[in-house]
Amino acid sequence: MERQPAKKELLRLIVDYDNADEFLEDYEQNLTSSTAFIGTSRQISIATIIEIGFAFPGLMEPIVLDAVVTQTNAEGLTIAFLAGGAAKLKTMAERVRAKDPKVVAPVVNVLIVEDNKHVCDLVRQGLAGSARREMQHVTFTFATAENGAIALELLKTRTFDAAIVDVYLPVLDGASLIQQARTSLGLTKLPIITMSAGGDGARNAALKAGASVFLDKPVRLREVVATMRQLLSV
Repeated sequence: MERQPAKKELLRLIVDYDNADEFLEDYEQNLTSSTAFIGTSRQISIATIIEIGFAFPGLMEPIVLDAVVTQTNAEGLTIAFLAGGAAKLKTMAERVRAKDPKVVAPVVNVLIVEDNKHVCDLVRQGLAGSARREMQHVTFTFATAENGAIALELLKTRTFDAAIVDVYLPVLDGASLIQQARTSLGLTKLPIITMSAGGDGARNAALKAGASVFLDKPVRLREVVATMRQLLSV
């Protein structure tokens, strides 16, 4: 039977990583040769030429390569890079490992602890938008928690560069969260911005617990962005 010629599909498979280190680990384990395995549920025929993109927070220069599908199974595809793709990927991995500022931007991991989803989304969108407009050399990533207890568990298991905490929270209030973060968890240098409409009572409780800054609600996004830039020197 005559084999059908390879064709390039109008699709791109994106391999997303949580961070640059995860990309580099996968590169060393799976991507150093001219072939690689890509986990996907997408059904693509053998001999099809597709685009493979690699992405992670802070990546400033896209990594997109052409590849041909050589094998398929229920868990994904085996692909072979085309037209010097393996060499290009090696060069990009070396630049990522060297933290080339033209390829990788510093990533600021922010924990937002807020039980009002609308406020949480506004803060997240405001910081992300500011990074695109004013701090193009910085990328923000976010984790969110709707109460202090969830936030405390996140602080135990993950590393953050800054936290934005509402003072009045369910389960565990913001002041108690901050106090435990500063004492039990030893996070004495973590920049913590607190927000509340509670006036002087909330301000005093937050600062006494160890907050870096207190902002009165309703908070202007520009004020949050300016405070974050000052605390992180970005």
